[in-house]
Amino acid sequence: MMTDHHFASDRALRALPAAALLALYLLAAPCGAADSVPAQVITSTCPQPIYPPEALAANQTGTVLLSIHVSAEGKADQTEVAKSSGNPQLDAAAAASLGQCQFKPALSDGKPVATTTPLKYTFRIDTRSAEEVAAQQRMAASIMLLSMKIKIDAVADRCSLQKAPIAKITEDARSKWHKRNDATVHQAEQVQAALFAEFRSKISDPKLADEQIAKSKEQIKTMTERGADIELNNLESLSQDEQTAACGTFNDDTSGGRFDLVKVMPDAIAAIGTAVKPAVKPAAK
Repeated sequence: MMTDHHFASDRALRALPAAALLALYLLAAPCGAADSVPAQVITSTCPQPIYPPEALAANQTGTVLLSIHVSAEGKADQTEVAKSSGNPQLDAAAAASLGQCQFKPALSDGKPVATTTPLKYTFRIDTRSAEEVAAQQRMAASIMLLSMKIKIDAVADRCSLQKAPIAKITEDARSKWHKRNDATVHQAEQVQAALFAEFRSKISDPKLADEQIAKSKEQIKTMTERGADIELNNLESLSQDEQTAACGTFNDDTSGGRFDLVKVMPDAIAAIGTAVKPAVKPAAK
């Protein structure tokens, strides 16, 4: 079931100054049969690759495509460079760090199995302004927070289909979560709206701005829904009895606050905490 850290924003929107920028790009494994689930990397367990000093000094950049063999226990037991960045130092740095990632193992007929999964990492030299970095961090934080809300609702929707009393307990757990977290969710939505408004104000062509914003919103929607899709796939791969047990655990954890945003994403909350300031209306004369 759900883990404490599922940051779904795994793809950056470089077109928008206000978009989230992440160096780590995860490649979704090809979809197999309906009864199989690919391995999923747990991004919070991945050490940040260290930029080799010589490569950094020489302004060398590149993208490394790794092939990682993931055991049935979710451990990366072999890491190979499937496609080089063109720089052996960058390749080695990516393999050394990302080979330490942990995974949710692939499932076949509901059982964990060993598999090979691709993982791609891009080394780039950051030339963004401090303002752009701050805006992108706020956008990334808002995406993370909204992703958790979508996951909670998606799993709750699925568990609500269980027989009584699980269905009622699920709705009670969902209600408690929303009461504790909706203020933060609303703030995250405000952050996104403010950042898009800021972007629009800097583009002289309104039509172009609207097109880029619409495209970015669609990509963000895909990001925020990806984590929910993974959770539902994992849940639906279980037997009925296992689903009932998993929903019971979800309800206990959700009611008890384990998935509260302040616990699972404190850094994201801090990032948006100062991002939105209420508009001050001029005093009436």
